Amino acid sequence: MIENLLKSNFLGRDGFRWWIGQIPPTESWALHYKKKKDAWGNRVKVRIMGYHPQNTVELPDEDLPWATVILPTNNGSGKAGFRKPIRISQGDIVVGFFLDGDDAQQPVIFGVIANSKYVVNGEPGPFKPFSGYTPETTPGNKVIVKGRESNDDNELIDKKVINADRKLIENIKQKTGDDLVRSTSSVMGDCVSFAGTPAQNQMKIELGNAVKAYGSSSVADKQRLVTDASKTMTGISNSFIGELTKTAMTSLAPKLNSGLDLLYSNVFATVLAATQNTAIAKKAGTAAQTAMVNPVAALQTKFPCVMEAIGNTMLGDIRSLLTSYLDNVQNSTACMSEQFTGAIFNKIVNGIGDALGPELGGVGKILGGFDLVNDLRGKAEGLLGIQEAIKCVAPGTANMKTNVWCLGKGPMNAPGVTGEMIMAAANAAQSLQEAAGAPGGVLGSLLGFGQFDFMNTDVSDPNYTGDCKASPPSNCRGVQIKLFGADGEGSLAEPIIGALVGDAFAQQTGSLIGIKLTNPGQGYTIPPLVEVTDNCDQGYGAHARAVIDYDPSSPTYQQVIDVYIVTPGENYPVIDENTNDNEYTVDHVTVINSGENYNLDDKITDNVGNEYEKILDEQGRILNVIPPNAALFNVKPVDGFPQLFIESSTGFGAIIKPQITPRPSYQGETKQIIDCITPRDSIVGYINGEPYYGAFHVHPTTGAKMVGAAHTTTAHSIIYDTPAESRSSIARVSTSTTVTLQQSSPVTDTTDSSTQSDSSMDTPPQSPPSSPPPSPPSSPPSGGGGYTY
Repeated sequence: MIENLLKSNFLGRDGFRWWIGQIPPTESWALHYKKKKDAWGNRVKVRIMGYHPQNTVELPDEDLPWATVILPTNNGSGKAGFRKPIRISQGDIVVGFFLDGDDAQQPVIFGVIANSKYVVNGEPGPFKPFSGYTPETTPGNKVIVKGRESNDDNELIDKKVINADRKLIENIKQKTGDDLVRSTSSVMGDCVSFAGTPAQNQMKIELGNAVKAYGSSSVADKQRLVTDASKTMTGISNSFIGELTKTAMTSLAPKLNSGLDLLYSNVFATVLAATQNTAIAKKAGTAAQTAMVNPVAALQTKFPCVMEAIGNTMLGDIRSLLTSYLDNVQNSTACMSEQFTGAIFNKIVNGIGDALGPELGGVGKILGGFDLVNDLRGKAEGLLGIQEAIKCVAPGTANMKTNVWCLGKGPMNAPGVTGEMIMAAANAAQSLQEAAGAPGGVLGSLLGFGQFDFMNTDVSDPNYTGDCKASPPSNCRGVQIKLFGADGEGSLAEPIIGALVGDAFAQQTGSLIGIKLTNPGQGYTIPPLVEVTDNCDQGYGAHARAVIDYDPSSPTYQQVIDVYIVTPGENYPVIDENTNDNEYTVDHVTVINSGENYNLDDKITDNVGNEYEKILDEQGRILNVIPPNAALFNVKPVDGFPQLFIESSTGFGAIIKPQITPRPSYQGETKQIIDCITPRDSIVGYINGEPYYGAFHVHPTTGAKMVGAAHTTTAHSIIYDTPAESRSSIARVSTSTTVTLQQSSPVTDTTDSSTQSDSSMDTPPQSPPSSPPPSPPSSPPSGGGGYTY
């Protein structure tokens, strides 16, 4: 009573009474939990330890006091539209204080105690641990792991979600023991063919998708998968039926016409010889042709029905075929898909022969021994259409499209299946079946398709001796960089794998940390697409892009000048050739976007602290970024995938990508002589990728810009307009002469006056003297350059 009389009743002056409490089940504060219109403020019910009983009989949850939640400053109050919702759940242990001090009627929450992974949840009850999930927040297919409601700082709670198919997810779990890995979606890894994709390529893609999903599916899911895939493939096969039937009609028409003509001629000749009467002979020939009108008409009438009849039976046939394929094949290789399509080809061809058998028999005497089935087996255009069979591509503008896109990977370089390969597989299988007399068992149940490797239950065994195998690759080190999908040709690149994980070499995997361009190709007007893949489909997440030279005056015009990494990915198998390269440094930097408003005081560094030189134009755009020379300076090697950072208070928009190379042997830092006389306010051009500021002249014949104030007969360097041109000119360098640099202007020796001059990354190269002129070099300088006379 005395204390109450002494209270000031002014907030903050009557002591601080803090407490610990628990949030009851949401049913007692459903208006706020479900964010109903009648709710107001950030309030929750709370049962406070020491103030409220430990049961709901004396004090039901509905009668507990409301507690206002104090928000951190980064949540915002709601003014000016700045706000974030509170994230307090039922069962949370909260900490707060009483706004009214000892009266203890106005609780305020200012914090939540993190839940521990050791908590065992039970039924909801006062001061007992229970789950924070409600019917509205039960995870289902969400990425939160039900049962792991902890927030320990040393534990990864949520699942690691990656763009990988289910088969790869299972492999990663087995290899790492991490059961928290899951796929972004069940369709990750599936490939989609766009409109206009040839039917045989669509069939190949569908088979690959089905094999990936089949192995890790339940029995019920397998049945559903077979049903759905069979329907899809039946639709694809309809184009085969149409093309083959059309080819059959095209092949028969001239044979029937020539046969009728030959029939008339033979009858006419026979009757004329017997009667010596031309009129009688003509009537006999005409009568013989007339007798064939009905059989020919019957054949023509039957053709539309043949397409329908074969089409009606294809679903069941393909389902049987696909079931055998999925049960036996673990790796849907190119030859496997060719055989599958060949089996469908056999079924259609044999179906045409069987359906037209009676009608073909009726016109047999005018076909002259022509065998329609054998004729169809010898024509690729019968299966694919004439344009696809002969690979006819009309000239025109560049085609940047790729018909295959794999979810989680991007555009894929999927080689097409030729008609000749399909027919070869189909005819070989048919011959084997005929030679074997159509044996029983699996082959007997699939009679009419032919004898194929994928029908063998051992085809996925590594020891299988057939022509086409479906076993997984035994050597998972075949990482490839594929450049495709543009109008040029010839570009090749090799991957550099780093950031290794795993102890044993056979088990090591890593990320794509660099790409080495081995052939720039030619004729590119648009950059090719880039696919990063390995022969075991083990890696995921790596993406890269190609850069081409658009400058018509450049010696690398329409060539690929770089392939840079967008994301490095992970889990790619280690390549033997990479294992000896323990350290890498940045070889060059590709400027993807030059940005603007950068200035000379800005710094460019990498993630290990190396600093880079930059070249800007008048608008502050980055024209070139020059890495430190690892052969001359003690450069720190990059750690994994290198990243560059631009520190600037004014610049924006630049995108620069580093490219690494094995670290060269360190030669030691070279002392330098700095030319303090020649102005450095403008760049004349570039030599060996470095800016040049000194004296120059124009070649009297070629018009090329060259070092030195006047032209001489002694070899001297060409000055190029861009760093790329100056680097690529190494092919023109003479290798039989030497260079001796002399300084005609006063110089200041910063270290040792007797040391030979050289350029560095901190100081532009000194200008050559106008007299005496330099002599040519004895070997090409690294990085390019050019000399002429």
